[in-house]
Amino acid sequence: MLKSRPEPTPVELEAALNFLITGTLGVADRTTVAHHENHIKVEIHNPRIENKATWHHQCLGGPLASIAASVAAEAWGRPVIIKREEHQRGKCYIELEVTG
Repeated sequence: MLKSRPEPTPVELEAALNFLITGTLGVADRTTVAHHENHIKVEIHNPRIENKATWHHQCLGGPLASIAASVAAEAWGRPVIIKREEHQRGKCYIELEVTG
């Protein structure tokens, strides 16, 4: 759904996620990204996708975390693990780890 592959930088990842999550899908207000070494922290503001504590959600992650991990893996050209996903006070916090 992206026009081109994002570069492996926080700015490019944030732009790609904002394009997808806020623009194309319309399921949140905005996304911010921070990166340090092989860890990526994503904050999704005012998500409009329900967070359910089901078995498959705990094992596979939610749709927002899956989108963030997929785009990060594409940008970095390496596998990405969803380390943490948490929903609090109108935000979805996602921590990713770039492996390989």
